[in-house]
Amino acid sequence: HNTQPWVLEFHDDGAHGVSLFQRLDRALPRHDPLGRDRRISCGAALTNLVLAMRVLGWASDLTLQPTADHPDEVARVSSTARRAPSDVDVARYAAIPGRRSYRGPFEPTGVDPSTRDALVAASDVDGVEIRPIRGGGQIGALARVLGHAALVLKADRAYQRELSAWTAGGPNPLPDRVVLADRLSREC
Repeated sequence: HNTQPWVLEFHDDGAHGVSLFQRLDRALPRHDPLGRDRRISCGAALTNLVLAMRVLGWASDLTLQPTADHPDEVARVSSTARRAPSDVDVARYAAIPGRRSYRGPFEPTGVDPSTRDALVAASDVDGVEIRPIRGGGQIGALARVLGHAALVLKADRAYQRELSAWTAGGPNPLPDRVVLADRLSREC
């Protein structure tokens, strides 16, 4: 939905520190009731932040959920020393503007093996794992699960209102609008 549910706070402590906070006001109660997608978005923003620091020539120290006092603080990143960025860092950073969610229908043909192998090789980042799906049985089972999920979400009026609010043209909707739409769907 491109809610961008995170915000950065730069520290004036001389250590070039940055905290990443999740924005709970951007919650999607129907689409993401447990906040899983919000945390994935925060993880992507955090990865981009660390890459940016590396490209700027800084090694960084990453602390996840640094304090219990701020449960919305996802991580704190501080520079530790100067270091030259690697070619991999520069290439990954350069790819950031081209990343998109694919919303169209998929082709009935599979991904060619060289592309699949390149994607698996690119997943050498801590905490990331790619498991290629192989064989007609796995593909068919996944297709059935995804097809069923699509039907369930298509029939969920509150989910559809929330989706419309976030994907309509123009500025992002006010979070109250989404919460109000969810409340109205339960009352109707």
